[in-house]
Amino acid sequence: MGAIWNRRRLLILAEAACVLALYPFSTSAGTTYTYTGGVFTQSYEDSPGRWPTSGRITAKVTFDAELAPNHRWEETATPGVWSISDGVHTIDQTISALSRIHVSTDEDGNILHWQIEAFVRNTQGIVGLVTFYDGKTITELSLLFGSDGALKAISYNDSAVGTWKKATSTPAGFPNPFNRPAYSHRISAIPSSSCQTDRRRIIVFPSRLPPIN
Repeated sequence: MGAIWNRRRLLILAEAACVLALYPFSTSAGTTYTYTGGVFTQSYEDSPGRWPTSGRITAKVTFDAELAPNHRWEETATPGVWSISDGVHTIDQTISALSRIHVSTDEDGNILHWQIEAFVRNTQGIVGLVTFYDGKTITELSLLFGSDGALKAISYNDSAVGTWKKATSTPAGFPNPFNRPAYSHRISAIPSSSCQTDRRRIIVFPSRLPPIN
């Protein structure tokens, strides 16, 4: 009986390996910090109606791990995923031509000071989004520069300090293929290959395998 059980266990492991190969799952995790800034208080634009004169700066940064307490500004590693927006324009790591991200934390690991700047060229010119707080001064900007480098529009907040929230993500779960519609799991004679990869059935057991009680 022991030999039969060892044989069954090996076959079960083989089936699990086939399932994992057919249905890979993500193990990525991280800690995401989201920022909501103060409402813009001032604005200027050379052509009225071309720039968001109301709104606010928001940002999101995801680090591989939770920021440590008393994290120093200059030690900030660039997050793998980040974005910053003024409510109309959004810049993230996929399109930014230039970015700068620094944060520091307090003794509980909460973001205390920060600097997030990103710039990208589009059909309007060069868009820049900024939020900066050093404990004394808050500066939040939505900027548009022309191709000649001249400032065309600006909206800013220099009075209200925004707030950060933290959310720790967990690895994505393993999708159970047996719950998928039109999926049939059959026990049959083992084929020439150990896995039949048509995503409808997996056949790994040989014939005459006794049922597991």
